[in-house]
Amino acid sequence: MSEKTVYEAFVEIREDGSALAHVLDLPGCSAAGATEAEALVRVASQIAPHYAWLRRHDEYTPHVLGDATVVTREVVRLGAPGQRGGAFFSAAALPVTNEDLDWYLALLDWAYTDLYASAHAWESAAVFGPDGRAARAARAVVQQVA
Repeated sequence: MSEKTVYEAFVEIREDGSALAHVLDLPGCSAAGATEAEALVRVASQIAPHYAWLRRHDEYTPHVLGDATVVTREVVRLGAPGQRGGAFFSAAALPVTNEDLDWYLALLDWAYTDLYASAHAWESAAVFGPDGRAARAARAVVQQVA
């Protein structure tokens, strides 16, 4: 019998009770839910697809199949007086190593590459019509986001 890998989640709870769960060991792997429990279930289901995305860019990424177990490591409630923006988790207070920074920059590069490829596919799609106005609008949005 195989054991599930356990990942730690860092959870933001918004003023309305909805939640956003992050797996900090897998930068970019996060999921939202109406509650903390729902966000945890959703982020657990995103771990295998996240590894699949990594494998498309990095041949050394292991094959991870199925859902993982996710446990809450830290919860930050947003909306406290004077708090602006998203959550700041205690783990984020630790300095990153040069190796970590190189990894984060590689992830960012892969994400931008995928975003631009998607924008090109949208531009080529027939759903935008023959005049291309919607395609140009989509490209402008993607460029603004990037």
